[in-house]
Amino acid sequence: MKKIASIVIATLCVLCLVGCEKKTYELPWDHCCHSIQNASTVELSGEDRTYVVDVLNDGAWEEKTPNCVFDYIFYLKKQEVRYHSACGTFYDCTNQKSMTASHEERTKINTALGV
Repeated sequence: MKKIASIVIATLCVLCLVGCEKKTYELPWDHCCHSIQNASTVELSGEDRTYVVDVLNDGAWEEKTPNCVFDYIFYLKKQEVRYHSACGTFYDCTNQKSMTASHEERTKINTALGV
C-alpha cells in the first residue's frame, strides 16, 4: 500500500510540474493589435491571437534591438511587442529582445493582419 501511495504522489508531483509551465507571453482580457501606419486597431480572431502568442512563446529570442520600422504593436498581458510585417521581426519593448518569425509564421500572421 505504501508503494502505491508513493507512486501516486510522485505522479501527481510530475503532473503539477508539467502543468505549471509558465509562458512568457499571455493574452490579456483586452488583447488588441494596433496598426502604426493606419493608426487603427486590428481585430484578430481568437485563433489568430493564440497563434501569435504561441509564435512568441516558441521563438528564439535574442538580446538585441533590431533595425526595423515596425508597423504593428501587440499589447499583451505584461509586454508591448512590436512587429515588422515585411521581415517578420518581433521586438519585445518591455524586455528589450527580438526574434524573427519563420517564413510560414510570417505569412500566417500577415494574412491575419490583412497585409
